[in-house]
Amino acid sequence: MCQVVQTMGGAQTLSVLDLPDSLHLKVFMSLLLQSVRCVSLTCSRLRRIALDQQLWKTMFQRDFKVPESVPLSPQASSWRAEYRRLYDESPAVLCEEVLQHKDEVLNVTFSHNGEMFATCSKDGTVKVWNARTPCTLRFTADMKARFQWRYTRSSQFNKSGTLLLVVGVLDFGLHLNGEVAVFDLEQDFRLVSRSLNAPNDWYSAWYDDCHILTGTLCRANNLESTSAVWLTKASRAVTSERKYATINPFRFKNCSSGHVRMMIVADVTMVTDESQSASVEESTIPTESGMDSFLADSTEKPAEYDGEFSYDSIGATGCAHHSVHSTQDITASLPKHNGTSDILSSRAKKLLIFTLSKEAYDAHIVGIKQMTEEEIRREEEAIEGLQWPVTEDGLLPRTNRDIGGSGCVSEVDYTFNMHGQIIGMALSPDQRYLYVNCRRWLVEDEDEEEMNTPPLSQEIDIHVFDLLTFTKIDTVLRSHKASFSNAAFIYLNVNDLFVVSGAEDSQGYMWDRHYGVHVRCFPHDNVVSSCAFNPVDPEMLVTASDDNKIKIWRSRRQMREMYEKKYI
Repeated sequence: MCQVVQTMGGAQTLSVLDLPDSLHLKVFMSLLLQSVRCVSLTCSRLRRIALDQQLWKTMFQRDFKVPESVPLSPQASSWRAEYRRLYDESPAVLCEEVLQHKDEVLNVTFSHNGEMFATCSKDGTVKVWNARTPCTLRFTADMKARFQWRYTRSSQFNKSGTLLLVVGVLDFGLHLNGEVAVFDLEQDFRLVSRSLNAPNDWYSAWYDDCHILTGTLCRANNLESTSAVWLTKASRAVTSERKYATINPFRFKNCSSGHVRMMIVADVTMVTDESQSASVEESTIPTESGMDSFLADSTEKPAEYDGEFSYDSIGATGCAHHSVHSTQDITASLPKHNGTSDILSSRAKKLLIFTLSKEAYDAHIVGIKQMTEEEIRREEEAIEGLQWPVTEDGLLPRTNRDIGGSGCVSEVDYTFNMHGQIIGMALSPDQRYLYVNCRRWLVEDEDEEEMNTPPLSQEIDIHVFDLLTFTKIDTVLRSHKASFSNAAFIYLNVNDLFVVSGAEDSQGYMWDRHYGVHVRCFPHDNVVSSCAFNPVDPEMLVTASDDNKIKIWRSRRQMREMYEKKYI
């Protein structure tokens, strides 16, 4: 703390504390987090300097690579609170590793109350887990043994958490088809309905708490086809009910021999109020409360953490650098009909969001269909009155021959051409923003046949769209990679503060929504197909991978608390 300085008058002792605060501050700005925390424990003066907001702003921008032009979030109390949020109160530490699936794990999804999560796998099973620590298996169903499914592809809980929708692929030898099953979580995981979903790469969705949307490809001839969307009651007697209410509200004309694949339903009643914030900044962000404990935490590392508290974990060590780009290559097409304007209609209550094909076979266009209150009421009335005979195996009919007639083609209200293959979509919790995983086309040849898909970039971009104004946000989240020429479906997930996505380079990636920066990676031994935040506990994340593993990640703060409860 002191050193001898030789002067004209002889030796003189000079203490470090004799240096001015401004010089201390400059020294602190060159230190790593753990060093600042250690120095702050030495005396009250250095602690006061260590709490300087300019210091934490500099550290925040340096450690998380935040551009100086990006301001502090309006909802944040300080730069130090933001550093704590990204470093200490977001998923970072591997808490559990579960290896109970026998093949690649393709999807993970949480219930809305955060108490359960479900996983789907190529082993043909769907498993439901309790989300506490340690996680325990609650239900399981072997769809391969029971219904000859090749594998389970994805699952979704309804809003009340009483039913689970599971999408899978039926194994008919050389011919693959899709199927949707719904399980009752309140009745010991009883199967309550099954519906055909064809082709097998069509993803179903919840329409509301009691109805699901499925789909089929209906061909008029070898050159023309439509994608029929079906609205179906989720719960019914699987074997005894020979008549069942269902309705076909939409049919979309296909191009390039493609068809509708992914479907999401957005409840836009949550975002039509203009008084709501137009950005993620309305999210709850930590305040200064408890910051002293963050700064004063001991630098000793419990053996179980194995270095997880190290400074290297702050950024993207060992990962590709993040980047945020302004792009002009997304084309928005806004067809007008029936009074449709270039902003969300005040009459619209739900949005049907789906993917389409036009210039190539693979999905590269986001389509949006507004559903008004009148349309919803008409569909609800129709679904109670219409009945189609189910097939002998208890499934609903899904061909033109079964239903008779080709139906009317529905108009698409809005389309966004991504100029690349769409490999994932997710909504923000407030239902206002749509996040799209996309692999750009490297070459767009107008003379090339429509069926041929142009070469794909190895980089995966996340584009963001405002569903209130139907405009694209001029930022692109980029860091994750694809490894294969044929794009795999990569699930992404969004909470109030962060975006997380899988990738084919054996890592999950997380970005901050306000600052647009890559925060950290979540490593696996193979492709990370899916990631999901706990919607109630944002400090918990689950990742699923082709290495057959499920990994549960928690924040450093939660890990310290669990360690203290266990050993102190």
